[in-house]
Amino acid sequence: MKRVEPNGAESFVDCKDFGFGGRGNGIVIPGAWMIKKEVYNRVGGYDERLSYSENTELYIRVDKMGVERNFIPKANFLYYPSPTGGSKNLQNMVDSLTIILDKHRDTLSGHVKHLYHQIIGVNQMRFRNFSQARYHLWKSIQFKPTKMATWARFSLACMPFLAKHLYSETVTHD
Repeated sequence: MKRVEPNGAESFVDCKDFGFGGRGNGIVIPGAWMIKKEVYNRVGGYDERLSYSENTELYIRVDKMGVERNFIPKANFLYYPSPTGGSKNLQNMVDSLTIILDKHRDTLSGHVKHLYHQIIGVNQMRFRNFSQARYHLWKSIQFKPTKMATWARFSLACMPFLAKHLYSETVTHD
């Protein structure tokens, strides 16, 4: 895909890249991949409970089916990241990642579980829900105990007076 930033900067994302939607074995950004209607129906379509990461979750289920993949070796669509898109709603993010962690607990990699728990933990600090922040950051540490940044975030969740100064209740994206 070709990614076009709000400032007009363009970059090409190969499906084998791990950044900007690439996963090393495909791209999960909407429009970057297509599935046959019969596969979509067989996998059960979108999980309507999700308002964030719904394409990634659908992709996880399709991937489990082991369907044959074919790649087009050129950019076949333009992607314009939205400055007000789903990732800007922190509660949607927490709710959806919690569902995905529960729904795919037996198949998500430790790395993904680490990331999702860390994201939820940081957002819980933004919501000033420090007990939930500690819970999720501790879960994240269990998957990657040598990640010092996660230990630092966990420590901040234990010091709400400091965390409130470092984590705003909202996120701005330039």
